[in-house]
Amino acid sequence: MKQSLSVFATIFFVALTTSNPSFATSVVNVIGNSPISVGMGGTGVALPMTSGDALYKNPSLLGNLTTRTGEWAFDATLGLVSQNAATNFGTGPVASASGAYFAPNISGTYRLSERFALGLGILPYAGATADYTGVSSALQVKQSLALIKFTPAISYSGNGWSIGVAPYMTMGRFALNESAESVTGAQSTRSPSSAIGLGAQIGASVQPLAGVTFGASYTSKSNFNYKSLVCVGCLGPSTDIQAAATAGFPVNDVTIQQPDEIALGVSVAATSNLDVTFDYRNIGWSRSDGYKDFSFATQNVFAVGAQYRVNKLTLRAGFNYAASPLADRINETGETAIPFQGRQISAQAQSILDSFAFPGISQTHITLGTGYTVNEHLSVDLSGYYAPKVTLTRSGSTLGALQAAGFPNKYSYSTSVTQWAINGGATYRF
Repeated sequence: MKQSLSVFATIFFVALTTSNPSFATSVVNVIGNSPISVGMGGTGVALPMTSGDALYKNPSLLGNLTTRTGEWAFDATLGLVSQNAATNFGTGPVASASGAYFAPNISGTYRLSERFALGLGILPYAGATADYTGVSSALQVKQSLALIKFTPAISYSGNGWSIGVAPYMTMGRFALNESAESVTGAQSTRSPSSAIGLGAQIGASVQPLAGVTFGASYTSKSNFNYKSLVCVGCLGPSTDIQAAATAGFPVNDVTIQQPDEIALGVSVAATSNLDVTFDYRNIGWSRSDGYKDFSFATQNVFAVGAQYRVNKLTLRAGFNYAASPLADRINETGETAIPFQGRQISAQAQSILDSFAFPGISQTHITLGTGYTVNEHLSVDLSGYYAPKVTLTRSGSTLGALQAAGFPNKYSYSTSVTQWAINGGATYRF
């Protein structure tokens, strides 16, 4: 037992220190934790899958993952995510150099008694990346964001119902560099800023009929105060840019909230071999500091999935949709001042960051997956998704300060994003 816990802790540490996920459907949030959830469209609010999915979607489901008191179930997943973004400034598309990233995670559950189950996980559940180093028309924007959640949990099961709670601590690592604050046109070289956010998730599930499960969960907001992140004055209207230059381009702290989330789900065992599941999530981007400052809209996420078992083999498919939280803006006045955490930024600066740094605009994910039960202790799963191209367009008149620096008096940004991912994982029970 001590050896197993030591290995578990080691893998936790590796997951914590090497993960750098790329954003998915819901702006920066991954659509699912395990290959099972991803293969079924990112569902998992009402269907028990893995401990990682329960910790991410609905902690009340932990008690459904083991069958006897004293049983352990460990889950490990490795995902390869590729986010392909390119921005057209009127002279042809320029691709972001962000590339593809690995996202490992590890989690586990333990049945304490007939009624109680415990869970623990480190889940890299959100992130974003963009890199336009050397592209002066994109102000050499380069950013990386990774959020990794450490979460214990407990669930209690009654007769046909269960409840669960999962407090969590999230480690955020955020870097944002550009050339807006440099009179030489050089890219800034700020190191990543780290912050910790605290929150909790509660969940419940009920089985009113044999083979039918309803689930619901609520995840609270969590605050991240990133120190010395960016020169906000450099993103303002002309008067703010001039004041920032006079003051030596001071770098400001920025508070960003990971939004609250409401989730509902239903799963149906249509036959002894076929499961069908549907999830709905409401993600409050417009209710969260940082995201609402950049005009992100709250998302309604709809996901559907199915799995069919043939002896030891399971086949999965799913679909996930959420409208882009960012809207096109045509002929905006770039000098317009927009409130930003007690200061102000310009409409053009907001469009630059929306288009180049945070184009979390993917809407549709088409998913496939498979699984194989090796024996009573071990099962392995594989899944993938493809997110077709989505485009965001912003255009308007240039800021006076940028005109003075030689930028054209009109701007037009058209950013297109596609994504794909492959996820592999294993579950071991003993």
